[in-house]
Order: sequence, then C-alpha cells, then structure tokens
Amino acid sequence: MIKLRAPFSLLLLGISLVAAQAAAPPQSLEIESSENVEFGFDGIGIATNGVVIKSAGAVLTAKQASINQNTGDIFAEGSVRIQREDQTWTGEHLHYNFQTGQIDGAQFRTGMSPIFAAGEGLAGNPTNNTYTATNVFITADDYSNPLFKVRAKYLKIVPGEYFEARQGTLYAGKVPLFYFPYYRRPLGERQSNFSFLPGYRSSFGPYLLGSYNWFWSENLEGALHADWREKHGVGFGPDFNYHSGNYGDGTFKYYYTRDDNPGVDSGGQPIPENRQRLYFSYDAALRTNLTVKSQVAYWSDPLITHDFFESEYRKDIQPKTFVEVNQLWQNWSLDAVAQPRVNDFFETVERLPDVRLTGFRQQIGETPLFYESESSAGWFRHVFPETNTTMLPFSAARADTYHQITLPETFFGWLNVTPRVGGRFTYYSEAEGTGATTTEHNRSVFNTGAEISTKASRTWAGVQNHLFDVDGLRHI
Repeated sequence: MIKLRAPFSLLLLGISLVAAQAAAPPQSLEIESSENVEFGFDGIGIATNGVVIKSAGAVLTAKQASINQNTGDIFAEGSVRIQREDQTWTGEHLHYNFQTGQIDGAQFRTGMSPIFAAGEGLAGNPTNNTYTATNVFITADDYSNPLFKVRAKYLKIVPGEYFEARQGTLYAGKVPLFYFPYYRRPLGERQSNFSFLPGYRSSFGPYLLGSYNWFWSENLEGALHADWREKHGVGFGPDFNYHSGNYGDGTFKYYYTRDDNPGVDSGGQPIPENRQRLYFSYDAALRTNLTVKSQVAYWSDPLITHDFFESEYRKDIQPKTFVEVNQLWQNWSLDAVAQPRVNDFFETVERLPDVRLTGFRQQIGETPLFYESESSAGWFRHVFPETNTTMLPFSAARADTYHQITLPETFFGWLNVTPRVGGRFTYYSEAEGTGATTTEHNRSVFNTGAEISTKASRTWAGVQNHLFDVDGLRHI
C-alpha cells in the first residue's frame, strides 16, 4: 500500500491538472461570449448566442463557434466576420485556423480597399498564404449591390499583394460590357496597376479608356493615359502628383489627341484637329504664415475639357492662371496676385499685379479705440476673346485705401454700441488701349455711424421630437 501511494497521488494530480486545463480556454485565444465556454478533455469548446474570438492579428465574430485548441480550428456559423490586418472576410459558415491563419468556406465576401470580392468554394493554403475561389465577382464599389463588377470563374488572392481572375466579364448592372481572359491587379491603395474602362457614348461611339497608375514613392505618383474613341481617335498623356513636404505639393497634367471629328465651338468657329490640355498647380507653405499658390491652365480650344474631361469641365468651365502669395502677421495680412490670360479665346480681367494690405481690427495702444484698414493697388487689363472684334481691350491702374476707427462699448450688460468714423480714397488712372474711354479720376468718401446690437433668447427644455432628433429648443 505504501508503494501505491506515490503513483496514486501522481495520478490524482495529473487528473486535476487535465481538468483545470480542460476548463480553461487556450492561452493564445481571448474568447468573449454571453455564456461560459468550457473545453472538454478532447480540447473542444462550444460557444453559442454570440461570440468574439481574438487571436494574434485576427478577430472573429459569429453567432456560434466550435473551437479546437489542439488543432487551432474554429468552425463558425451565423454572420461570421473575420478581421485580419487590413483584410475582412464574411460569410454564414467559415472555417478559420488561428495557428496557421487558414480560412475557407462555402460562400464568402472579402475586401481590402480598393478591391472587394464575393464567391463560392473559398480554400486557403497556409503554406504560401494564398486563397482560391470559384464563381466570384470583383468590384471597387464598397456596397452590397455594386453597379460595376467583374464576374470570374476563378479567383486567386494573395492578401496584401495581388489577386488574379480568369475568364472574367465586366458588367454594368446586368449588362455585360467586356471579356477578360486574364486579369491581375495589386492590392492596396498605393500599388501600381492597369485600369481599363470600355463603353459607348453617342459623342464618342465605342471607346476604351486605359491608364497605368503608378506609385514611385510616398512623394511621387501619377498615371499614363492611352485612350481610343471611335469618333475621335487616339488620345494620350501623363499625370504627375508630387509631395515635397515643406517645399509644397503640386500636380502636372498633359493630354493630346489628334481629333478625327473636332467639330465647332459655341461661336461656330471650327476647332483645330490638334487638341491638347496642360495643367499645372503648386501650393506651398514656405515658412510660418507665408504661403504660395499657383496654377497654369492652357487649353488649345474652349471645348477640350467639355469633350474629353467632363468632370473637370463641370467644376470649372474657365480655369484661371495665377500666382498668389500671402504673408500673415498677428494684425496684418499682405496678399499679392498676378493673373495673366493664357487662353486667347476667353474673356479675362488680367491683374498684373494686384497687391492688398489688410489691417485687422486692433487696439490703439492703451486707449479704448480700435483701428482697421484695407489698402490695395493694381494694374488691370480687360481683354476679350480674339474672335470678338467689336469689343476692344483696355487697361488702367487703381489704388484704394480705407481706414476706420471704432469705439466698442457695452451698456447695462446687454446693449452693444460701436460708433465708428473713417474714410476712403480711390485713384483711377487714365485708361489705355484701343477700347479705352475713361480719364484719370479721384474719389474720396467720409463715413461715420454706429452699430447697435443685442441678443435675446428663450429656451423650451421640454420640447422633444425623435424624428428630427430634437431634445429642447432655444430661440435667439
């Protein structure tokens, strides 16, 4: 009996350790469930009524799940969602191994901006970290019923790197547009890729717009465009976007097409067949409170963006070319603008240059008086389209200065009274040019008056309306 005590004690100790291990979740998992999850001797635990499982680099949520701590397998059911790094997988039935990272399932959805996919027969290969699926659709639209999508027979995904699709068809809604025997695209927002947009428009006929979007570094990116339009021919050009930190950001765009059907402009004048657009912008904060903004927009004709870049045309039908410099101080602001005309077919008021000094409202020493001002000077030239022979250009200088002193006061704690006195002087030079009609002129204005204001308010704390999200009202 004495010889049996030690083995029997060890046996009891071993059973207690196994039982303790069976009652606890695996150390590499963090399980959150509305019910307690106990693991049996076989290392399997069942979680129901909602469960969240966290492991290194992944979070799984589902209505219920079976967890095997020995093999690492998790079989999840009901609104399953797996978030691993930047990739998200969803489905009604998914299998995930938290030791190998393998994911598979009968049906699935997955996405990592800018690419989203859904399909059947998801299978993962933990050896080379690849996933394959069949009967899938791929889209860049992050919503349940995308307008544009590619349906493919076979899909291969390498998370964070690329995906490959075979036997794919591009759809717009339910209408097939284009067939891709093979399509490959890198994943991630800053991965170089090819993009093709086929279609038909009455003004283009059949068309195919192609581009290669490239990302050289965090500071330089761009695109190379090559387009074909049945009614207009071939067009091409590069785009560049650069980010140089303290030296500013800029954009350069150029596009050229030898138009087979240029048509006429709004004035009935024929548009040349050699059509091009050049755009350049530069914004920089050279030092604290010193900024520079500039833009050059050259068009070969007034309708090139209307015909080929409709979204740009809607934003600005007549873009300006200018350089603007601003220096800001605590009480003052100095602006200088130069705006020449680059496109001869547009009407423009050139400013060469226009300088403005603004004095913000500021206290005069220790007195209760406040001072504010605005002074400007510039040379202005009004030019008309070259096709308009009835309106002739003219130019003149203008200088203007305005100064005002105020005395803000508050009476009775609620009545604001601000008397003011000031004056303005403006000088206009004699106009020059073939369309000039005015002579030199001076104008002076003396102004005085007062601003009187107050505020009254009432609240209705008991007013509530769930439809308009109202919890109390206040009227001022």
